Amino acid sequence: MKNASSVKEFHKIVESISPIDNPGTIYINQDTRNADKTILLDEDSSGSNAMQVLTIFLQTKKGAVLYEYPFSEPTELEEINQQMEEVYNYYPKRVIDAQAMARKIETSR
Repeated sequence: MKNASSVKEFHKIVESISPIDNPGTIYINQDTRNADKTILLDEDSSGSNAMQVLTIFLQTKKGAVLYEYPFSEPTELEEINQQMEEVYNYYPKRVIDAQAMARKIETSR
């Protein structure tokens, strides 16, 4: 299994896999990490946003690629989804829960 450190690297790895010759599925999970810790929006704000992580996991017969994107603002999630749209066109995507994602990642190590 390969770990991508950026969206750009994830794209490069996916392109090198050749989706036409190597079908697979993209699994996606959005989960809150450290739910007891929050990130304040600013000093004057009474609201806060919990740190979340978008996990994107491509599983194919030739291997797997993992990318985790931490974010706290909804606009960040929109941006990453726009950046990933091209990859989402190569493979079908499926949203799964955190436990299912953990199992998929563990079995690919």
